[in-house]
Amino acid sequence: MAEPLPLIEPPRGRRVRNFFRPPKFVSSFASFSSLREKNIPVKIDFPDGFTSGSLYDWYTSLSPKSRYIKSLQIRRDIGGVVPHRFVMLHMEDDQTHRFDRRPQQARDDHRPDYNLFELAINTAVKSEDSFIARVNRLLLKEIELMSYCEIELFFGQEQQDLLAVISACFAISTNHNAQNYTLLRHNCFFFSWTILLVVCRYRQPYRVPSFESVKAQFTSKVNLGRITILVADMAVELFLEFVIETVIKTWDGLGDVGVPKFLPDSVLRFLWRRYAALRLTFGLRKQIVHQVEVQVEARLFSLYNAIAGIADVPEKLDSNLWIEESSELINAAISDAIAKFKWEVVLDVLSGGLGEQVEEMPMEDVDGHIKLKKSLLGKRFAQFNLVWNAAIPAGLDAVKNANRGDHSSLSDEDVFDLIWSSARVAVFDSVNNVVTKTNAQVKSPKREAVWSKIFDMWNQIWTEAHDSVRPMSLDVLSKIMEELTKVGTGSVVQVIKEYRENAIEGRILKVRSFLPF
Repeated sequence: MAEPLPLIEPPRGRRVRNFFRPPKFVSSFASFSSLREKNIPVKIDFPDGFTSGSLYDWYTSLSPKSRYIKSLQIRRDIGGVVPHRFVMLHMEDDQTHRFDRRPQQARDDHRPDYNLFELAINTAVKSEDSFIARVNRLLLKEIELMSYCEIELFFGQEQQDLLAVISACFAISTNHNAQNYTLLRHNCFFFSWTILLVVCRYRQPYRVPSFESVKAQFTSKVNLGRITILVADMAVELFLEFVIETVIKTWDGLGDVGVPKFLPDSVLRFLWRRYAALRLTFGLRKQIVHQVEVQVEARLFSLYNAIAGIADVPEKLDSNLWIEESSELINAAISDAIAKFKWEVVLDVLSGGLGEQVEEMPMEDVDGHIKLKKSLLGKRFAQFNLVWNAAIPAGLDAVKNANRGDHSSLSDEDVFDLIWSSARVAVFDSVNNVVTKTNAQVKSPKREAVWSKIFDMWNQIWTEAHDSVRPMSLDVLSKIMEELTKVGTGSVVQVIKEYRENAIEGRILKVRSFLPF
C-alpha cells in the first residue's frame, strides 16, 4: 500500500500567516495553478443517464486494475477566501485522480451567470463538478503543499470499484437541489463527504439481521413495555366500553317492567370505570400485561419472516444512503404482517386476562338445575353474578372462534361485525341458560319479568351498543397496529445500525488550532 499523503504543518513563529497565504490564484472559486493546464479538469456530466457523459466514458476506458480504489482522501486547501475541500483517489495502479465541486467557472473570457454577491448570500447557482484523471507529479506535489488531509479511508485487499464514486456523482447531478451550488449547503464540503459516504455504503451494505438480535431489541424492557401498557389499557377500555353501553341501554329499556333508573348515565359510567380501575389494581392489569407479552412474543417470528421473506430486500435496503430512508420498506412489511393477526392479539389478550378473573361455573344437578351460591346480597345478586361469569367466557370464546381463519379479504368493519354477531348469539344462549336454570331458586315473578324483557329487547340492545362500540374498537386496533409497527420498525432499524461487517480502515487527521479556518 502506498504511503498516505502527509499532513503539512506550518513552521512555528511570526511568519506563519505568510506561509499559509498562497498566491491569489489559489482560490476556492478558480483553477489554482498554471500547472493545472497539464491536468485540465473535465466537467462531470450525464447527458443521457448514468452510462453516458465524460466521467462514465473515461471509466469504461480504464483497464480492470485501474478501476479499483486503494485509498480515498478528503483534502482541504490551506488558503483562499473560502475553505475548499476535494476528493483524492489513489488507485491500485498507483495513479491518482481528483474530484472537485465549485460554482460555475468562467470560460473563454465570459463571466459565469452569477456574481460573488449571489454566492455570499447563499443563492443557488450552477455548479461545476469536475475530475482530473491521472494527476501528474508536479500537480500532486502542489496539492500536497497547498492542502492537508482531513480523513483517509484504506480499502486494502477488499477492492473498491471506482463505480461507487461515479454513482455518487450521478446521484448528486440528478437531485433537484444538490445539482446546484450553494455556499453554505451544497458546496464542496457536501460534494466530498457525499462521495465518501456513498463509497462507505457500498462497503457496508445493509443486511437483515438475525431473528435473535431483532427479538432481543424488540423485547427489551423499553420497547415491550410501551406495547404491553398500550395494548392492556386499550383492551380493558374496549371491554369496559362494551359493558357500560350494554348495561345502560338495558337499564333504559327496563322502565316498562317497573325497574327504576336511580342514577343518570354519567354517574353510571363513572361508577363502572371506578370499579374497573379497582379490578385493575387487584391483579387484572398484571394478568393482562402478561397476556400481551405472551401474545406479542408468540408472533415475533411472523414479523421477522415478513421482513426477511422479501426476496429483493437487500437491494431495496441498499438503494438508500441512510437506513432511516429504508424505514418505509420495513414499516410496510411489518404492517402487512400485523394486519393478519391484530384481531387475534386483542381478543386473546382479553380472553386470557379476563378469563383468569371469572369464577368457575357450578355443576348442574341431575335435573339440569344450577344451584346458586349463598350471598349476603341475596339470591338475585347471586344469579346476576352467575350470569356474568357465564356471559364473559361465552362471548370471548365466540369472538375468538369467529376470528379464526383467513379474513384478509374482509375489512376491519366486516371482521368486527362478524365477531360481534357471534358474541351476541353466544352471550344470549349462555345468559338464557343460566336464568332458565336458576329462576326457580330466586322465586320472584318480578325478576322473571325483568329477564323476559331483557331477552325481548336483546337484539335491539346489542344493535345500539354495536353502533357505539364499533368506532372505538376500530380506533383501538389502529393505535395498537401503529404502535406495534413503530416498535417493530425501530427495532429492526436499530439492529441494522449496530450490525458491523466489512469494516473500513481509516484515519482522521488532527490539525493544529493555528491553521486558518
